[in-house]
Amino acid sequence: MRLKSLKLSGFKSFANPTIFNFSKNITAIVGPNGCGKSNVIDAIRWVLGESSAKQLRGGAMSDVIFAGTQDKAAKSLASVELTFEHTQDEQTGIRHELNLYHELSVRRQVNKDGKSDYFINGTRCRRRDVVDIFLGTGLGARSYSVIEQGMIGRIVDSSPLQLRDFIEEGAGVSRYQARRDETQKKLIKAQENLERLNDLRSELEKQHKTLTRQAKDAQKYKQLKDTLNHIEQELAVHQLYVAKQAEQTEQVAYNELSQKMEVAQNEVNIHTAKLDKQAQKIAEQQWLKDDARDKLHDEQLKHQQAEYLLVQHNARIEQLTEKQANLSAQTKDGKMQIQTLVNQQAAENQQLAKILPKLTKLKVRKQTLQQKQKVLNQTWQKVYAKIDKLQNEQRTLEKQQALSEQTNDRLQQEQNRLKSRLQNWQQAWSQITEQETIQTLDASLNDHKTQLASVLRQNEDVLANVDEQQSKFNTLKAVVDKTQTALQTLEKQHATLASEYNILHQLVFTKKQNVKTAVDDTAIGTLATPKSETALLTSLPKLSEKIELTKLGKVHADSLDNWLAMWLDVTVASKDETLLQDDTLLQLITYNQPSGDIKAVLTSVVASKSFKEVDESQFIPLNKLIKTPKLALWQNAYFYMIDASLADISNLKSQLEDLPNGALIITNTGWLVGQFGVIHLSKFSKNTGDSHFLRQREQQRARLLELEDELTELENKIEQKQQALKTSLSRHDKLQIVLQEHHAQSVNLKQQMYEHQQAIAELSAKLDRQSADKTRLTHEQKQLKQDEQQIKQEQQQVSTRLKQLSTKLVKINKQLEDVEAERSQLRDERNQIDKEIKEIDGAYQNVNLQEQQLKISIQHSDGQTINLKDKLERFAKEQIQINESIEKLEQETIGLQDTLKVQQQNCHQQQISVDEYQAQLTELQAQHAQQREQTNQAQLVFTNMQQSFATLTTKLAIAKERVSEASNRVDILVKNMGGGVSSSSLLADFIAHGRRVNVKKQQQLQQEFQRLQVQLSRMGAVNLAAMEELESVDERLAPLTAQTDDILASIEKLTDAIKTIDNKTKTLFMQTLNSVNDELAHLFAKVFGGGQASLTLIDDDNLTKADKWRAGLELMAQPKGKKNARLAVLSGGEKTLTALSLIFAIFKQHPAPFCVLDEVDAPLDDANIERFTSLIEELANDVQFVFISHNKLSMQIADELKGITMPNAGISSLVSVSLKEAEQYIEA
Repeated sequence: MRLKSLKLSGFKSFANPTIFNFSKNITAIVGPNGCGKSNVIDAIRWVLGESSAKQLRGGAMSDVIFAGTQDKAAKSLASVELTFEHTQDEQTGIRHELNLYHELSVRRQVNKDGKSDYFINGTRCRRRDVVDIFLGTGLGARSYSVIEQGMIGRIVDSSPLQLRDFIEEGAGVSRYQARRDETQKKLIKAQENLERLNDLRSELEKQHKTLTRQAKDAQKYKQLKDTLNHIEQELAVHQLYVAKQAEQTEQVAYNELSQKMEVAQNEVNIHTAKLDKQAQKIAEQQWLKDDARDKLHDEQLKHQQAEYLLVQHNARIEQLTEKQANLSAQTKDGKMQIQTLVNQQAAENQQLAKILPKLTKLKVRKQTLQQKQKVLNQTWQKVYAKIDKLQNEQRTLEKQQALSEQTNDRLQQEQNRLKSRLQNWQQAWSQITEQETIQTLDASLNDHKTQLASVLRQNEDVLANVDEQQSKFNTLKAVVDKTQTALQTLEKQHATLASEYNILHQLVFTKKQNVKTAVDDTAIGTLATPKSETALLTSLPKLSEKIELTKLGKVHADSLDNWLAMWLDVTVASKDETLLQDDTLLQLITYNQPSGDIKAVLTSVVASKSFKEVDESQFIPLNKLIKTPKLALWQNAYFYMIDASLADISNLKSQLEDLPNGALIITNTGWLVGQFGVIHLSKFSKNTGDSHFLRQREQQRARLLELEDELTELENKIEQKQQALKTSLSRHDKLQIVLQEHHAQSVNLKQQMYEHQQAIAELSAKLDRQSADKTRLTHEQKQLKQDEQQIKQEQQQVSTRLKQLSTKLVKINKQLEDVEAERSQLRDERNQIDKEIKEIDGAYQNVNLQEQQLKISIQHSDGQTINLKDKLERFAKEQIQINESIEKLEQETIGLQDTLKVQQQNCHQQQISVDEYQAQLTELQAQHAQQREQTNQAQLVFTNMQQSFATLTTKLAIAKERVSEASNRVDILVKNMGGGVSSSSLLADFIAHGRRVNVKKQQQLQQEFQRLQVQLSRMGAVNLAAMEELESVDERLAPLTAQTDDILASIEKLTDAIKTIDNKTKTLFMQTLNSVNDELAHLFAKVFGGGQASLTLIDDDNLTKADKWRAGLELMAQPKGKKNARLAVLSGGEKTLTALSLIFAIFKQHPAPFCVLDEVDAPLDDANIERFTSLIEELANDVQFVFISHNKLSMQIADELKGITMPNAGISSLVSVSLKEAEQYIEA
């Protein structure tokens, strides 16, 4: 398989479609820095599936799209396509279902949204398909076949796991790893399915048990429900009869009230009619009044308008008078400006007449010089064309000379390579002649076949014994499994109880770490620093951990809980010193912050200073209620035994005199009484009032005793099961050893079979290779001789060509010198004429500028004069118009004053009419109010009747609604019971037969009904569909067992497949590692002239002995003459050659279709460049090389040069040069 072409479009700097054709074995990509060479490497890695934008030197995947320049718009799509040929080759081809032809194209494109699309042979596919198709070929986005800038140094500094990835890729393990990962995913999915099936079956079994119980409840529910319905129907018919009677009573009252309302309604209507007539008269009078008022408003408006017009006319006359004065002043100024402009224009005309002769003289001188300049330019063009022609000939000859020299160097390198090929041929021929003869190989082959037949017979006997022992082993294994299951059940029970026991034991008997001897006794009282105090308190137990009640204290545990809640987190000290003062409790009560101040209390009892006898029938000291710890606090605190009311609490303080000094009284209702007064425990922040710590602690201790008995019984059962299991396991282990011995024999025989088969295959292959190698070497010998003769002929031709080119170059150089002298003389003359022309142009421009300025000034003066004259004429006309307007306005003002007097008289007359209409309207409104009062009284009577009527209507509606509800209830009950009788029929039968229920019977029925309802409610929610659901669950449970068996079989197959893949992967990896090590040692010694290098597995303690082969790899290198093998001390060039040796060693074992190198020769000097190029030439027959380089020595080994240029900023373009075609062009 070979790389045929690479097509880029819109990818990074390749804005235009660009195609790289790779027809040669060695292709060099060259060009200046920043022209886009490395973008070719990025394109190859990208199309092979690279998913990290950072690896492509970008921030997002859309950054690979051409971003545009000043002259070219940005692209919206980037596309890269790789085309391979000979993909169906048996040895180096691709074996994949998508590889259908002899050519394979892989294309990837991305849009602005960063979405990538992949295509194989034009068909859309997934990224996974692109990765899968190249698995095992050595190609990939991050494989050893694509080496980008800086990567060669990172290979040497790679971690062990990264180095292992290179070897795995070289071994072709990646395809098996992919298959293993896929199988592992299927296995995980199958296990998840199995768990889901088990969960489903468990859930269905729970449902089956629940539904069985629910079905029994449903049957009982139906029986009770039928009885309840019969009673309910009888009660409902009686309720319907009662409702019917109530409806008839309400209907009679409704009819009587309806008749009374009709009479009251007539009276209301008569009064309303009178009221309406009076309202009509009022409306008419109001209309007359409003009309008179509107006329008054009209007259007032006309008067205001006349006043406004008179004021406007006076203001307009004043404005026109002022404007007339302004126009007179402006006319006088305009006449003065016109005289000034006339004087200025006369002076400028005199200056213009003096300038015109100077301009004419300068024009004549300039024309003379331009004629002379034209002649010199024609002569200059002829000389310049002659020089250009000679320079082109010179460049052509120099290029031909350079190409000839390159051809000569290439022919010398080919001659050297030919010598190396001859040496290799001689070595190969010697190796073939020294190998075993064909007769010896045939004898060995027959011997191995005989031994293989014998091993096959032995293996059959061993397998028969294995089957017999396996049957016995399986029977015993079933017994062991059963015993182990029972033992596990017991152990789970034991673990559950033990866990509960441990939790309770930790709660009840919490142990604190002992205080170290470094803390002395006095530290408890003094505590030099807060840090030592915290450490001491942390080490001491708390009161909640030490407290234990006496028998009498347990009786009052609930009451003690309320008081002790604030002390449970206090630390208990065992020394005579304490962290508290003697008045701690008093301070506690005063500041109401016990949680922040209490740190520790003493366990030693301090005797009271005064002793008094105490009536223990009422007061019991706490030290008789609390068994441990013995605190000084308990001795002075007394528990009040009698239930005391709030009034009794205030009297307890007087009883403190009968108690020892400093005593405290505690009541069972939460009160604390002392010399300080009375306070309730709710004042303290820690006392919540609902603590039950002491009661719970006693219950926990009782539970601990029960758990101890249960655990002892379980431990005895476990011991018996373990003894039985031990006996079975002993027999199981003996049989297992026998089976293992038989299996070992079988494995050993299979290994022998495999070795003989391998030997037979190797001998057969060796015979075939010997015959093929002899034929190949004979053909190679002929080809080498032909190549040698051809190279000698080409060298002679190139030497002759170089001599001819040197002679031509000397001749052309002489001609160039003569023409250059002539051009220098012409240049001086041209410069002198140009200088004079510039001086004349400068003078001409100055004079011409003066002329233009004077003309413009004269034109400007003429324009201003005309404008001023027009302005004066316009002022005269405006003055005439203003005079006419003033006269007209004065006449109109006299007429407006007369109109204003008439409007004032009209307004006064209209106001008198409005006042007369208002007096008549007031009289009519008083009559209307009296009639309204009479109407309201009649309406009130009618409204009261309406309210009564509404009440009766509501009662009647309620009665009908009750009848309807009772009827509907009867119908529903009859329908539920399956009867076809209506509620009306049942009521008629009830009345006809006198089945009225007396009060006593009705109460009995009601009680029975309630009893049945209670019984049904106690049953709770009953699933009436339980029977149907139970059948459905049975149907779902049936197929689950078969599905579980299928999944278990699938899991077993997948597990076996993973083991097989692991074994094959291990074999391939170890074989490849050994082969790569051999080639690495050979290549390393070759490039360094000695020394040694190797890859070794690191010792990973996290891996088992069987998985040691999965460890990472470590690269060791020791150049000739150096003792230290650490890679860190190697120079940059040595690191590069070491990495190249490793990469080429992998290529020799597993050649990828092509190898791409990006400036890997940058750190190398000329001597190391030769070693580097020799490695490429050695592998070029098997591997296609594409490398980017700036080094001329590296370029010389290339069969084809591809130049990347950037003629337009930001856009890369391609120039291809075939070296052989260039040589042919030179020779032609």
